[in-house]
Amino acid sequence: MPVKKKADSPRPRRVLIEANKLLMPGNDGVKRYLTELLDSLAMLEQKLFPEWEIDLYVLGGNPIKLRERREELHRTNTVAGQEKERIEKKIEAIKKRRPFEVRMLQAKEKVRDSLPGWIYQLLIRAYERLPIRYLFLLYRKAVTRRENRALAAIFDRYDLIHIPLPQNFHYLQNVRGKFLLTVHDLTHKHFPGFHTADNAAQAEEGMQQAMRKNAHILAVSEATKADVMQEYPVDADRIHVVYEACNHDQFRPHKGRERLKTVLEKYRLPDCRYFLALSTLEPRKNLLNTIKAFEALVAECADENLALFICGKKGWKTDGLLKKEHVADKNIFFTGFVAEADLPVLYSHALALCYVSFYEGFGLPPLEAMACGATVIYGGNSSMPEVIGDAGLPADPGDAGDIKTQMKILLQDEKMRVLLSEKALMRARQFSWMKAA
Repeated sequence: MPVKKKADSPRPRRVLIEANKLLMPGNDGVKRYLTELLDSLAMLEQKLFPEWEIDLYVLGGNPIKLRERREELHRTNTVAGQEKERIEKKIEAIKKRRPFEVRMLQAKEKVRDSLPGWIYQLLIRAYERLPIRYLFLLYRKAVTRRENRALAAIFDRYDLIHIPLPQNFHYLQNVRGKFLLTVHDLTHKHFPGFHTADNAAQAEEGMQQAMRKNAHILAVSEATKADVMQEYPVDADRIHVVYEACNHDQFRPHKGRERLKTVLEKYRLPDCRYFLALSTLEPRKNLLNTIKAFEALVAECADENLALFICGKKGWKTDGLLKKEHVADKNIFFTGFVAEADLPVLYSHALALCYVSFYEGFGLPPLEAMACGATVIYGGNSSMPEVIGDAGLPADPGDAGDIKTQMKILLQDEKMRVLLSEKALMRARQFSWMKAA
């Protein structure tokens, strides 16, 4: 009697996630998106989808298994083991031999963070006008072509390649396969003046690359989906809405006064009633009108001891924002970067988070603030009404008077603050990274 052959196990589904953002300094919205998504995917892969193989890729190295990243890299420092050391050495080696594009981006960020804004802008303008820029671009294309040929050999093994940022798509122009691209917003199309010329060009190049490769699009909101469908020839069945979220273990109400006092002392902030503004300091976030609104509020309510805490690292085109009179204002405080562990405390005790942006694809800080029970004053445009809804107060970002009016309501109406705080907590619970994964 012939022996039946054992059926071959089905080949695992192989997914590769481009993860260059993990190597970049700082912790902007896209990096937080990627980090949280990877953590949730790792848990799902292990428990619910063992037949899936999800790997991470950073330029210049070999793929790293997502399971290894979670199980080893996220352990405490007290956990020893050769496997953890091996993976950490692998990542350090990748960083040391990181390719041309990553080296240039990291160098650019270091220069920008170390120089006054006006000097950095002079250098940018000189770079854009002088012939050296065109020589640099030719060299960059030559190096990128060589690296792309090496990439193709790695990427062709995967069933799906997920790219979490359009600016990184141009690395993969010679790679075949099925692509999924996360689109966070289209500011480079709607507000190109809010970007450097190079960043806007890379974003558009990435979008065009996605169209040529017939990539599926993952939009972080219905507003972003509508923007993409308006600007690009993408069919409705190739674009999918998956909302971002916040880490509810980290972002939750913190009402203890002692913890607040510690955080205030750490950043040299006064112990008084305050409004909070949190973002990278850049034009799109509309911090200048928030400052004008706050100054008008202080003038009207002279008997109130109020402060405006502006938290976030310096971005680009901040000359108008960082005027001497704003920096010297005794009621306005620029903290610079704030550690993530301290953010829930500042959110929880704020009169409101002022996030009156000109445009957002989703907007992580408002959702984080809502998860801490904070009310949000937000720009009544793009995705923000969709995400925040009636759990906050909308304002016209172009009208400092309108922003001031909403600030005054929350300053003087405690019942309104309590009601909106309750709504904010309920609304925030509707978003989770596990659901997104």
